Amino acid sequence: MIENVLETCSTRREVQERMAHCRIFVGTVATLSGKTELFRLKTFDVALIDEATQILEPQLLGLLCMRGVTGGNAIGKFVLIGDHKQPSGSSASVIGAVGSLRRRFADDWFV
Repeated sequence: MIENVLETCSTRREVQERMAHCRIFVGTVATLSGKTELFRLKTFDVALIDEATQILEPQLLGLLCMRGVTGGNAIGKFVLIGDHKQPSGSSASVIGAVGSLRRRFADDWFV
């Protein structure tokens, strides 16, 4: 947990240095969306999103649109991993209201 790694840091500079040396961060979409200050401290080359077909667009787009401290994208590239044919219980409950990534990407990217 990021809290455990940073608990000994007493200044913002110590937090920045500790995070600069960490190459891999793991978290859920919900957790990282709730920690937007992370993107003011660090940018990421790639984000791997597993089970992406189970995530609704609003849950993910805020995270992918994050800006770093310089104003550029906080995440350079993202890779969505998931089975586009797998039914999503959460997207089934809002059909017609909000599209799922699974449906949109399947229509545009998969044959």
